[in-house]
Amino acid sequence: MAGRQRFIDEDQKRELLQRMEAGENVSKLADEVGISRQRLYEWR
Repeated sequence: MAGRQRFIDEDQKRELLQRMEAGENVSKLADEVGISRQRLYEWR
C-alpha cells in the first residue's frame, strides 16, 4: 500500500462488503483495491 491514500466511494464500499460477506478472501479484496484488510473490517 506504499502510504498512498485511495478514495473509495460509498457504492464501491458496499460492493466490497457484499463480496466480503459472500465469502471472498478479504486479503485478496484488499489487495485488489489497494487498501488494508483492517479498513474493510472497519467498514463492516
